[in-house]
Amino acid sequence: MWDAIPGMQVVCIKDFTARAHRDRFEILPKLDQILTIRDVCPVEDFGSPAAPDGSTIFLRFNEIVNDVFQYKTAKTECAFGANNFRPVKKTDISVFTGIAAKPNKPVKGPKDIKRKVTEDA
Repeated sequence: MWDAIPGMQVVCIKDFTARAHRDRFEILPKLDQILTIRDVCPVEDFGSPAAPDGSTIFLRFNEIVNDVFQYKTAKTECAFGANNFRPVKKTDISVFTGIAAKPNKPVKGPKDIKRKVTEDA
């Protein structure tokens, strides 16, 4: 499991359109949607030991703000199980910017592979 931190970007890996209680929520995360964590909530805030999907941490997002709903022990805005999201992977492109900055310098590959060029005469 990864650590959820407000401000972190995550991507939705679950299709919430078939969610049983979707009628009470105005906005649901969409599959492959990138969202920014607004709030991290423990499952106890919703009155149960774990969610059906096994989540014990729930997330709210800057891009999704819903009305308050009455749960078993609390009246609060809905949140979504952290198991349904993963952190957005950031790609380091410094190797490519280095190539672009020095276009005439030879680029070295794995183990400095050299190829012999043969001419067809």
